[in-house]
Amino acid sequence: MILVDTGPLYAFFNKRDQWNWWVGKTLGEYEPPAFTSKNNQKRIQQILTNYQNLPALFADACLVRMAEVHNSTQIMTFGSDFTIYRKSGGEPLNLISPF
Repeated sequence: MILVDTGPLYAFFNKRDQWNWWVGKTLGEYEPPAFTSKNNQKRIQQILTNYQNLPALFADACLVRMAEVHNSTQIMTFGSDFTIYRKSGGEPLNLISPF
């Protein structure tokens, strides 16, 4: 599985970004499994909407969605907001965290 940082993800969704073409071409060269928000965009937007009172970032919502899709996923974070985020069924995230 390829984990993609937020910079390339932003470029992928922003058609005006100078790297949009490169990210699309490069991701197309890899075989699944790969997590992209293409088929997950609606759920990611729901997560952002559900937590609009927090400083929820696109990257945070993607990590929550990955945890939903890959149930055994653990998220290493220093972000205390991850203790508030929940999977779609209300289940807390499995965190590796100092708090």
